[in-house]
Amino acid sequence: MGQNQRAIADRSGGAWRAAWVLGVATSVATTGAAVGQAPQTVPITQEPSHHLALTTDHVRVFDVTAAAHATTLIHRHDHDYVFVTLGDADITSTRTDGSAPGRLVLKDGAVEYARGGFAHAVTNTLGRPFHNITIELLHPTTGVTTCTTACDRNPPCSTPGHCATITRDITSDQWVADAVTLPPGATWAPDSGTAPQLAVVVSTSELEVRGEYESTADFHRSPGNLIWMPVHTNRRVLPGGAVMQRLKPGIVNQGQTPARIVVIQWKA
Repeated sequence: MGQNQRAIADRSGGAWRAAWVLGVATSVATTGAAVGQAPQTVPITQEPSHHLALTTDHVRVFDVTAAAHATTLIHRHDHDYVFVTLGDADITSTRTDGSAPGRLVLKDGAVEYARGGFAHAVTNTLGRPFHNITIELLHPTTGVTTCTTACDRNPPCSTPGHCATITRDITSDQWVADAVTLPPGATWAPDSGTAPQLAVVVSTSELEVRGEYESTADFHRSPGNLIWMPVHTNRRVLPGGAVMQRLKPGIVNQGQTPARIVVIQWKA
């Protein structure tokens, strides 16, 4: 496993919404280019607002910040992706295909899916930065639906007041995306340890991450921090044949206020 694929990778940072996915955008014939010239389209890795934060076999994750009233360069999305909005946002997507403009008004923690294969520029219409985490899905995605009814998926909990609240946002054949709120002392645990999980921190939090063999020492997390949890096994054979039991993976709120995260779990 590469260094940026470790169990903990912290970097600062139905139908889905038709407004984004179905090609809502204006022509960008003059965006970022001199009059009379075709605009230049850059790879997402060369768009200055997109900062590569994590790469694994499953995802390539960008921490994205667009300044107040700024417009990004025209950039390509070659992969399907999920994005998590950090802070309320009001943005306009401008695609290169000449289709109509698309405005998207988003709440803090909103989770959206978009099918790749297009290029666009994004304008931040507000007087504060637009911040999101863009998660490129490196394997094909099928059967995507956004949950609209009966979305609560709260697990059994024997400690009232310390129980996680889980809302299913998006489901696909390969993965699911959940919005999770952890009261102080509450724990989120994956549905299965046989597939990886990615958590995006939405609120400033004090989170203990339990992973392969031990807990992290650094609990403080900021919005946009990432927690990558690869496939988990509950035993490790040490040299000489001794067996170490691994801690069950999960995320524990060790702070004094509720913690909000978005978790993508892949299916085994």
